[in-house]
This record gives sequence, C-alpha cells and structure tokens, in this order.
Amino acid sequence: MNQLFNTGRAWLMFRKYFGENKKAYALLFLACGASLTLLMGVNLSFTNAYLFEETAQVMYYFAGMIGWGCLSGSLLFSDLGSKSKAINYLLLPASSLEKLVCTVLFGIVVYFIGYTLIFYAVDFTMVSLANVKFKTNWSVINVFTINLYKSKLFEDGHTSYFFHIYFGLQAFFLLGSIYFPKYAFFKTAIALVLIWVFAILYLVIYMKNVVTPGLYHDGVLEAFDPSGRNKIVRLPGGLEGTVEFFFKYAVAVWFWVVAYYRLKEKEV
Repeated sequence: MNQLFNTGRAWLMFRKYFGENKKAYALLFLACGASLTLLMGVNLSFTNAYLFEETAQVMYYFAGMIGWGCLSGSLLFSDLGSKSKAINYLLLPASSLEKLVCTVLFGIVVYFIGYTLIFYAVDFTMVSLANVKFKTNWSVINVFTINLYKSKLFEDGHTSYFFHIYFGLQAFFLLGSIYFPKYAFFKTAIALVLIWVFAILYLVIYMKNVVTPGLYHDGVLEAFDPSGRNKIVRLPGGLEGTVEFFFKYAVAVWFWVVAYYRLKEKEV
C-alpha cells in the first residue's frame, strides 16, 4: 500500500472530515452571507448610488473572501491546539499528505466555491434593490471576467491579482495554524505584519544603497550614472517572468509544502 497517498484511504479521510465539520462550514458560510448582507444593507441605506457600481462590488467580493478566508485558514488545524484532539488527529490512519490535501480541498477550494455562490446570491439581491432605489442600471459582476473591472491598486489594472493575494494569504494562515496551535489567527497576523515591515525596510534601506538609481518600467531599467547621462539596461528576458510566476502561483504552493513537512514533523 502506498504510504504517501492512497486514494481509498484519502476518500475515507474526506468523508470523515466532511462528517465532522459540515456544521462548522455551514456556520462559516452563514457568517459570510450575514456580513455581506450587513455591509451592502448599510450601503443601501445611504444616498450614494455608486456604492453598488461594478468596481465597488469587486471590492466587496475580495474583502469578504480574503477576510473570512484568512480567519478560516487559521482554524484549519485548530485540533492541534488541544492535546487530546491533537493526539487523535495525528494518530489517524492517514498520511500527512492525505491530511493536508483534505484540508486544502475543504478549507480553500470548497470555501472559495461556497463563498462565491453566497456572494452572488447576496450581490444579486442588493444590486437589484439598489437599481430600483436609485434608478440605476448596475449589473452584477462576473468573477470569471474580473479583469474587465480595472483596479487602480495595480499598475496594469489587472483585478485578478487579488486572487493570487487571497490564495497566498490563506495558505500563509493555514501554515500559521500548524505553527501556532493557540491563537493562530492573531499570531499569524502579527508574523505577517512583521514580514511586511521587514520587506519595506529592506526595499527602502538596503536596496536603495545597492541598486542603481533610476526608473523601472516594462522590464527596462533606465539607470542614471553620476555624470547625469542615462543608460538603458534591459533585464534578462526570463527574469521578470520567473519572478512574476513565483509571486503569482508558487507562493501559495510553497506555503503548502512547508505545511506538509511541518505536519509530518508533528507526527514523528
């Protein structure tokens, strides 16, 4: 029998996880729907019709998804915070990979699908009410063509970058739920802030003294030498694409891999 991943054993793990956590997920989705309804309901009471335009709906969608996703992600391995529950969980006849895949499937994929469906139900209702109240013609956003709604937060206006941020953050909070068995959400949030501050200090202090001063745009660095003349330096063709790929897709996967080895350590 394959000790790393066995489909039959994994299926039993999925069934067990669903049976034990279906009420918790139902309450999570109810909380998501209630928070969205409260937020949009309060905005509906105002006189600003633009609170329901398409770009505003995009912000509601991602704000709720990221907020509740990080909170739920920090609870995915909450059993490790209790000694008795941790022993029962670690002694389950399933490999570390099967446990992680099960958790990622329900905690990230199922949550993403469920939250999106709930958002559509609430958004359709609230936008319809807003159109009647304000005599507007706003349409419900389509998350499959999210880049049609440009975001000023990104230089190229690609709103889909929020999806990459969501998956990266939730993977980080999932990892935090393993490293911090108690108060995982708060400890992981503090760790995230510290990492962010360190990154800003690194860019502002260290990189300012190392990187040649200039302007960077579309893979081209326009550098300025001491004489004042401009020199055009083009970065290696694959470097920009590699860095972009890492931050878009590899960050979340890297956190999952670290979570796997951390979970494996706990079983030893």
